[in-house]
Amino acid sequence: MVNASTCTSGLLSGLTSRDDTKDERVPCSFLTQHSPRQHERIRSKAVIIDEARVDEADVLTRLALASKQYWGYDDDFIEQCRSELIVDANDIESDRVFVARDNAGVLGFYVMRSMDESREELDMLFVEPAFIGRGVGGELMLHAIDAARESGASVIVIVSDPYAAPFYEHCGGELVGSSVSSSTGRTLPVYEVPLYSR
Repeated sequence: MVNASTCTSGLLSGLTSRDDTKDERVPCSFLTQHSPRQHERIRSKAVIIDEARVDEADVLTRLALASKQYWGYDDDFIEQCRSELIVDANDIESDRVFVARDNAGVLGFYVMRSMDESREELDMLFVEPAFIGRGVGGELMLHAIDAARESGASVIVIVSDPYAAPFYEHCGGELVGSSVSSSTGRTLPVYEVPLYSR
């Protein structure tokens, strides 16, 4: 499940964390099985992931709204979330916004923002509804992991939509707390994906 935007912009300051003093962690199967050398094997040759263009902002916003609705959220809920599902030109210029695309067009995208020197926040990850369950989300996640590593981060933080929780757990996400959405009032799970050197 890859509908990952959380309607939770700015919620990390309200994070409720668990007490976890465990220092030694083993890389999850997603990261070990899908090492950088294997990325090309699991990615369709027809799909490329590259930086979003400013003129794609409206396309990405429409995709985010459609992907969110895929999971059965009603119009009132989507309206509550709308402002947090918009991708604008400033996002594309100031953050890392990457798009998965093929000859037919945009299949999905993610937005990642720097929290500090060691942490990156995966703010959005959405897939076109027709391509949900076909591996596009996993490809985007692998790309995000590589991008976070290259930035020098040691962890990716994700405030997850409940429907996306199994996907992030499969990707190595460790539940570290929860956060209350300011737009919907829901309590959402917060995950960290620890990054490991190649």
